[in-house]
Amino acid sequence: MNNEKVGRRLGIVYGEESVRDVFAHGHSDETCLDLADQMGWLPDLAEIIDELPESSATLLRHRLEQREEE
Repeated sequence: MNNEKVGRRLGIVYGEESVRDVFAHGHSDETCLDLADQMGWLPDLAEIIDELPESSATLLRHRLEQREEE
């Protein structure tokens, strides 16, 4: 997870031909939340929302509200 691709000198390969490496572009909280959403883990995160840092909890609350509207 990063805002730019890194590690190519270390052998990291991004793209369709990659079998191991994935580039997840963006800020870590938002990117992790996107992944959790795609994996169906939002209900699990909702159970611990009060234990999260406030910025993470705010992002999660917003995402949960979006899901309720859909």
